[in-house]
Amino acid sequence: MSIELEASIPTGNPHTEEEQHTSLGPSLNWEKALGDLPDLAMLKYLRPLGFQGNVGYLPTLGGHPTHELSAIYGPSHFAST
Repeated sequence: MSIELEASIPTGNPHTEEEQHTSLGPSLNWEKALGDLPDLAMLKYLRPLGFQGNVGYLPTLGGHPTHELSAIYGPSHFAST
């Protein structure tokens, strides 16, 4: 489990109504690998698998208040054991 600080710095053109306000917020990340499963029958084939996810909140620091809340959960990449 880890915590990170996300930042979004605008680089768009204001004439095309791109976002022009900096955003900064926390994100919580986690991952669980299945490598600690016992080396038995069909369980050994699940050992390279894992799951990962994160949840984050990204509010703007100035200007028009916009808030972005994100949550992602899914299978992790295969790992070699």
